[in-house]
Amino acid sequence: MDLVNAACRFVSQAVLPPLCIVCGDGGDGFVPGIDICGACVADLPLNGPACSLCAMPLPSTSLVSPICGQCLKKRPKYQASFCAYRYGYPIDHLLRAFKFHGRLAYGRVLGELLSIALSSARRETWPKILVPVPLARNDRAEALGSAWPG
Repeated sequence: MDLVNAACRFVSQAVLPPLCIVCGDGGDGFVPGIDICGACVADLPLNGPACSLCAMPLPSTSLVSPICGQCLKKRPKYQASFCAYRYGYPIDHLLRAFKFHGRLAYGRVLGELLSIALSSARRETWPKILVPVPLARNDRAEALGSAWPG
């Protein structure tokens, strides 16, 4: 079965070569299994350095403490969080297109990027759950129509 899948992927890439969803470029340098080129992956806004508790970005000069001022003042009830990328181009564009314009392929790319970031992060402990951040209450109610209690 793996041989059949590999053959199908080879034929589909030969007939329909991948295009980067960010820059539209086709050609070499694609991350395997993701429709984004290596140059655009290299330009993604990584979230580092970041607070080890809330994952908010820290200034690059704050190498003394891995915890931000907010968390030092009032420690959160959770032990840690992870945020792979900052909310900047092209991540913001991909998220908005996925959430509000039905670009489902962007969701797959974002999921793969998160998976890569999680697997490459050096952490002593890993989360037991992943919590998706929903739309604002009004957006959910509009999207769900009368099914949203409110």
